[in-house]
Amino acid sequence: ERLSVVKVFASWCKTCQIFDIRYRKLASQLSDQYTLVSDPNTNSNNSNNPQSYQLTRRGPVRFAEMQFDDPNNEEMCRLLNATKLPYVLMYKGSKGKVADFQCGPSNFQRLVDEVNELMDPMDEEYGVDGFASSSLEEMEWSVGLDAEELEQLSQSSSMMSSPSSSASQQQSKQEGMLKRKDEEIARLYLELSTLRN
Repeated sequence: ERLSVVKVFASWCKTCQIFDIRYRKLASQLSDQYTLVSDPNTNSNNSNNPQSYQLTRRGPVRFAEMQFDDPNNEEMCRLLNATKLPYVLMYKGSKGKVADFQCGPSNFQRLVDEVNELMDPMDEEYGVDGFASSSLEEMEWSVGLDAEELEQLSQSSSMMSSPSSSASQQQSKQEGMLKRKDEEIARLYLELSTLRN
């Protein structure tokens, strides 16, 4: 019954890249948190160590993303009417879709307000640290880009134009996270297919 938020984006969309910085910041505060764990029975110097993620905190909101320009997602995006990007879809357990809207960086506060309204209260069950209240109202969300967001955006742009070894290391870390997100998206696809029937 947790709130699920799905961002629809395209790889070529600059607005989506700016929106993504804030989206990930929100997700880092409210979603499940995982820790990378290695198998202790294998040689730690071996780069092929089997690794997995262990849930360390269950958040009140699940976040996922769907790439608009992926051929496998064309039909789904059309069915969801997600044509103006970035687009946000929100689902809540048995209620199904509870909100959907186009949400650029300039109206990111709308996403924060919707999440605040629709998510379950954060309490001991979720183990969320660092929040004094059960809502996002006390959190500061600026509409403009701060220095950190600009730096992240410039780094992501430079990585696209000139890949380096640090970019490949970062890509390796992101692949693990993407695998987890892909599993979540597959689950959401199944849920959406069930709702269509």
